[in-house]
Amino acid sequence: MAESRDVLPLIGYMDEQMARDFLTKDCVVAKSPEELTALIKGCRAEVLRKPVPDLEAKTRPLPPSVDTILAEVEADPRFPKTVKEWKWSFREVEIDKLVCMQRYVDIPYASQISGKLDLATAEGRVKFCLTDEFRVRDSDIVEVPSEHHYAVTADGYDIRVMRSGATMDQRTGDRTVSFTVGWGHPFVQVSILKGRYVLKNGYHRAFALRKMGVDYLPCILLEASSYDDLESTGPPTYFGERTIMGAHPPLFSSFFDPETAPPVKLITLSKVIVLRPDVTILDEEGMKGYLSNQRSETPAAHPGGLEYIDVRPVHEDWNVYRLSDGTTLKLRAVLTRVKRLDLSEKRGGAEISNIMLVCNPPKGKKGPPALSRITPEELTGAIVDRDAKFRTVSEPMNEYVTEDGRKMLLRLKLYNLAKTSKYDPAGDPIYLFNAKPELVMVDA
Repeated sequence: MAESRDVLPLIGYMDEQMARDFLTKDCVVAKSPEELTALIKGCRAEVLRKPVPDLEAKTRPLPPSVDTILAEVEADPRFPKTVKEWKWSFREVEIDKLVCMQRYVDIPYASQISGKLDLATAEGRVKFCLTDEFRVRDSDIVEVPSEHHYAVTADGYDIRVMRSGATMDQRTGDRTVSFTVGWGHPFVQVSILKGRYVLKNGYHRAFALRKMGVDYLPCILLEASSYDDLESTGPPTYFGERTIMGAHPPLFSSFFDPETAPPVKLITLSKVIVLRPDVTILDEEGMKGYLSNQRSETPAAHPGGLEYIDVRPVHEDWNVYRLSDGTTLKLRAVLTRVKRLDLSEKRGGAEISNIMLVCNPPKGKKGPPALSRITPEELTGAIVDRDAKFRTVSEPMNEYVTEDGRKMLLRLKLYNLAKTSKYDPAGDPIYLFNAKPELVMVDA
């Protein structure tokens, strides 16, 4: 059985399918389907039984004893990137009335980070919430140097690509592309949005303080004008706008109510950032779409702002193609997240994964495994058939549904296939392809 961790999920604020997916796919739950249904319905009923909550959180200034620490926080070069153009202040905000975007808290992680500072003092709490001193930063890197593949792993979801850069050697014309992988800004942030105090980040620090009896959370208090200002990263860990701005939004106090947030065992997850060259051959039209990331022909950003909405798969499958020599090729692209303009929009902004290709050659058709990286130039020069013939076995329509009940259909179409004389490290023949995903949003 996979390793698990104790978490408190806000089951009562998830819709039934979302809760069921979370409990059955992400958790270790020893319950029958009937028991799960009863648990989910019971949590949701408990939320609806509660009166409309008072969302007016109390705030207060931080004590003068922490002014030196706050000056250092404000001088941090990351600080301007956090507050941007928003109106802000250093404040303490009542924890229980914070509106939650994050769906669960990891109890062991909250305990792990809360043991590094003296949280009984104002100085310790401010350092805990506004500096890096709370962090437990452990990461590993897995390398395949011959293939120029790198994978950086860390527990939880906080690790991310911070920045990238490119340089060129003027003498040789060689280009070097680099990525810096690290952790997000350490500042706990609360946004005021239409009278609601929404906790943007720092859930485990807020949980640790609240658990030890502290009522107020030191933070940067920001004044938001729209849901987009909350900068939610979307599923799988965050609620959407309809929940956050609904009549019964999840409050932080709900984490301490077992009737709405029952403890469960979450399968331990690690976030992996994989860096590798993606080599393909594209015509001029395909190159424009590839570089602009507009493969689904979605609209450009709207000046009114876009809303992230949750989306989950109803049906996903592989495209399958058969070649004359018996080789089977499988292609796949999946919908990763969705934005929409408003409820009247028929097409919303969407992000689609890179296209995956799997080659299954018949017996006797494997070749010598590649012992070193094959450059794009070598692949182009190794094309032996620019228009390899294939038979379409299936090009399924993948189906998704958004949190407001709208259906989205994604179809991947293969237009051209080129065969090379090269083989990958497994000895499978390498094909270059031109394929394009097509996305349509329809009424549910």
